[in-house]
Amino acid sequence: MEEKSFQLYAHLQKCVFDGSPLNYGLLEQHREDLCDALWLLGLEWENLSSDQHASYSRIVEAVLARSFLTGEDCLAYLDEPVLEQCELISTAKVFRDRLNKLRTTMIYVQQKYNLMREEPEGYTRLLYALNSPGKLEAAQELIGAYNLDPNRVIDLAIAIFEIHPEDQELLQLLTTINTHALCHIFGFKFQNSATDMLPLAHIAALCIKSQLMTLESLWGYLKPESLAACLSDYQAFAQSIRRNMDIVVLNGDCSQQEQDLEVFNSPDPNNQKLAVLSELIRVNAWPVVKEVFERFQGKILVANYPPMVDALCDLIHWVVDPIYQTLPKPLFSSAKPPNFPTGPISQASSISQALECLDTILPVLGASIGANTDAFVKVCKILQHCEDKAKIIQLMKTAILPGLSLASNEVMLGLWKALQVLSYRERYDLYEVWKNHQEDGLVLVKQGITIKETRAWIKRLSRENNKQDSKSLQKFMNKSMCHVIKEMIFQVTSYNNLTTILINCFPHSNLLFLDVIPYSILQALSTITKPKLERGGIAPWLKNIANFVGEFYKVNCKTELVGILTFVKESLKNSQVVEVCILREILTKMSGWNPPDKLTERMLKSLAAGPKLKVIAHKLDDVRTKTKKSSEELCKVLQQPLEIGGLSCAIELAILAGQQAQNVLFKTNTPHLKVLSSLYDSLIGCIVHLIDLLSLQFTDHEIFSSKLLPPQPIISLKRDYGLPIHLIMCIVRPGIDIIRGFDDLIVQFKSITEECEIPIEFYTVFWALSLTDIKASEEQYIEEIKALHEISEKQNGDKKQKIQNQINELEVEKSFLRVTHTYFYDEIKKRANLAANPNLASQLVQKCIYPRLMCSPVDAMYCVSFIEIMQKLKIPEFPTMQLISECISQIIPCIYCCSEAESQNMGLFAFELFSLLGRWTRVFDKECKGTPGFSQIPTQAIFISQTQQLQAKISINLCTALKGNSHIVQKNALYVLWKILAEFPTSKQLASDIMVSVSPLKESELDDLKLLALSYYEQLEKKFVVKPSPSKALPPKDESRKRSASPHAEKPSSPRPQRPSPKKDTRRDRQMSPGKKPPRSPGQRVGESKNYSGKEYHKFKVVAESRGDKRRENDSNEELPKKRYRDREESDRNSKGPRKEPRRDRNHDHDYDDRKHDRGSDRHESYKRKYPRDSR
Repeated sequence: MEEKSFQLYAHLQKCVFDGSPLNYGLLEQHREDLCDALWLLGLEWENLSSDQHASYSRIVEAVLARSFLTGEDCLAYLDEPVLEQCELISTAKVFRDRLNKLRTTMIYVQQKYNLMREEPEGYTRLLYALNSPGKLEAAQELIGAYNLDPNRVIDLAIAIFEIHPEDQELLQLLTTINTHALCHIFGFKFQNSATDMLPLAHIAALCIKSQLMTLESLWGYLKPESLAACLSDYQAFAQSIRRNMDIVVLNGDCSQQEQDLEVFNSPDPNNQKLAVLSELIRVNAWPVVKEVFERFQGKILVANYPPMVDALCDLIHWVVDPIYQTLPKPLFSSAKPPNFPTGPISQASSISQALECLDTILPVLGASIGANTDAFVKVCKILQHCEDKAKIIQLMKTAILPGLSLASNEVMLGLWKALQVLSYRERYDLYEVWKNHQEDGLVLVKQGITIKETRAWIKRLSRENNKQDSKSLQKFMNKSMCHVIKEMIFQVTSYNNLTTILINCFPHSNLLFLDVIPYSILQALSTITKPKLERGGIAPWLKNIANFVGEFYKVNCKTELVGILTFVKESLKNSQVVEVCILREILTKMSGWNPPDKLTERMLKSLAAGPKLKVIAHKLDDVRTKTKKSSEELCKVLQQPLEIGGLSCAIELAILAGQQAQNVLFKTNTPHLKVLSSLYDSLIGCIVHLIDLLSLQFTDHEIFSSKLLPPQPIISLKRDYGLPIHLIMCIVRPGIDIIRGFDDLIVQFKSITEECEIPIEFYTVFWALSLTDIKASEEQYIEEIKALHEISEKQNGDKKQKIQNQINELEVEKSFLRVTHTYFYDEIKKRANLAANPNLASQLVQKCIYPRLMCSPVDAMYCVSFIEIMQKLKIPEFPTMQLISECISQIIPCIYCCSEAESQNMGLFAFELFSLLGRWTRVFDKECKGTPGFSQIPTQAIFISQTQQLQAKISINLCTALKGNSHIVQKNALYVLWKILAEFPTSKQLASDIMVSVSPLKESELDDLKLLALSYYEQLEKKFVVKPSPSKALPPKDESRKRSASPHAEKPSSPRPQRPSPKKDTRRDRQMSPGKKPPRSPGQRVGESKNYSGKEYHKFKVVAESRGDKRRENDSNEELPKKRYRDREESDRNSKGPRKEPRRDRNHDHDYDDRKHDRGSDRHESYKRKYPRDSR
């Protein structure tokens, strides 16, 4: 209202409310606005009092009296109650009825007139004109000639435009007509549209683009009322479906879930707002759409409206196509992009422009991009060549990876190439976001469906239908890779036998799936809350995962390994040493090099040989051939640094394992010493395994040193990392070139070695050499070459040629080692300048022998071989016998503070030492008499006496350990006894003492200790008993006793009844600890093979021992009878009352002591009943 009109209204209002007099001059001045002022004042009629009604009536009478208004003006403007009060009409009701009749009559008259005359012809001509050329002028003439309703003309024009959307003249026609009503007409048509609304939405989009109307003016007419509410409802519905999928339906009725899924997957055809937006995209009105996207911040539900998804994907397809055509492409090409009209957005001419457009489109499109393969592939190709990694990561998180749930398998290669430009850390971060993606309801539901399919698939797994299972996996694994692999790993933690079956299903998988597996393994290791350590050692679930990791990388060696190795490295840094089992499995499975813990005689002999013979002796030739590629890939990763500028991966892992081996006893939170022992052995074993693998791969010293070791490695590992000398040399030794760099070694040892009484050159020689450098193994080479020749005669073709190549390699290796042995012997003679020193033997044990033999079996054998070589070379002032005595005195008592592996190394050292002493006993005059090492032992008898003293000393130490209270010490002692069983004990007195100490352990509560004691006890019994020959009759009892007497043996009061050798492979024999020899047949000598056939050959094959065969043979020929090794005096002390005479057993011709029988436990009795004594 204008200012003057407002003054008039205020004056009239004052007159009505206050009764003020009228200002006729003001009324005269605003005569044209007087009707509006009175009408506006009459709107408050119901709120006025009766006095105010009277005042209003007087004003109307005054206005009519002065002719400012006429009665017709009042009837046209004022309401019925006002007119009735002013007495211009009789009653309001009568006036209203007459007015309605009049209007109705006029409408009917007009409609009849138009129907009969002008309207049919006018609109008929208009329809014809709108479908003909030159429609713009014709339509305008018809509107004027027939006085047609412009709104209805617009409606007809829109209807024709829907049929012919390419006709631009219709758009010009809409421009010439009144455009203010255009949005209302479109709104009316949308509200009453029951069929496909896309043609109408397309016309509306054209009008918006031509600025005939705005989207804001049309938005209020469109359905649904709130897009945000639709999105929230959709998400809530998706989450409820996802939760219901995790519920196990016991009655099998899943109809409700199926109905919910059907409703969820059905598109929404009535979303008019998205229809208009999709058509705006089609007509290239991008700024309008972009404004809407920015207003909603990308949170618009497009997944259940396919036309919107198609429009956005086609737009991406069209925008990035010029850039895509310039990039390297595979042989196949994508389809041609759809055409878009000219507009604000144009095709990209650079990758940066394409990314700018994708930044706006992809957040709205989200995972729905997977519905269009062409757009998905092109976006991945653009990202593959994008230099902005932050942009790649952003787009991958928002759309690309979630869209994989809807994509086909054709996009996998392109997506993997785009992800390859990122580091493994960045990829794993993306996988984490992808796995926990909750923003898209459709992706949530797809994840739930995939998890159900995975669980059902795992239930059907079997070895028989592995190929079929592998194919069925391809159908759903790409929909939600993280969850598929998570379910697999979850099952593997409980069922280790699934590992091989699952691995066999992976060869047909894509590279992205294989790359997600290491991430899922790391995720499982960091999220599983089960304890990693148990009383028996490492938890089974962790062992299962470690086994799965090793088997996986063995088959898929090209998969990223750095992530797993980095995890192991960080775990070791944080003193979490349990994860070292993962590294051990990776090294074992990928390299094919896994020397067993229990070494056979053939393997022991091969330890001094070269790598070719080691592989053949360990029967790993076929395994190494199969794992050639994986071994090469593993070594490539190990020689690369995990961090820029750092040490190689292998050396860094070895250093961390060595550091943790020193700290594990103090920083591991477990009360079980057995677990600590196992962890320590795992760490040391992992270092040895790692270095062995690398030395097999890099046989050249210079290559090993340059690619793996830091400069001045001995000084660096000692000062910078604090490793002990035995671990330092274990790591560094394969890279030492003694021929060229011995002087440099001496300098490094001088800088790290404290003052000691050992000459530095001799000290350096001891630590620098390896077993292969000093121990000859030509006999083993000859045996293996002979065996290969025998196999070669039975083969032909490629297999024969392969065996011949192995023979040639062994011949070359044997010749090379013969030359190196000669050189190193001369080098030892040159460097071993020893002076007379009474403490030299003790210093050698403390600073050389003991630290090295504890490291590995190879080092244990090296220590004995070194002593043998020093004696063989007759090094002046080298105290051979004193050193051996110090070894027995100082090393054997260390079983109280060593681990299981160290005790086995100690046992191997003692076995080799006693073997050496036994050989020297036989050749004393030839090799020992008169040498510097035996200067104080002039005769063989004295040497034998000292050897017996050493055996008595070790027997006392071991028996004391067996009688102790520590199960770990007892087990260590048994391990040592097992290792030296072939060489110790050599007398029945020592055997009797040991059996008395071992006997209580047979009733131990610990199964492993009990089984070890039982098997050792039985083998020790067999060692001193010879079975009667079946071809000869047994002599009488007295003669048998007489012949069995030995000058060094104590006469048994009553011989122990004999038991025949078992003829079948019983369960007890199969469970026996490694190192146990198979039973001999009656009359068969030790080391003498028997001609078996078939299964008997595999069950009872006897491997001859090279050392001491003749001695054991002579002992066995004496036909010593069995006897009880329980001491009679101890029995007398334990029993009360007079000693009972032993009764004679009726079934056997020997004495039987009731008291000893009564003291045995029920378990021992069942054991004796299992092996009944033979009757004569």
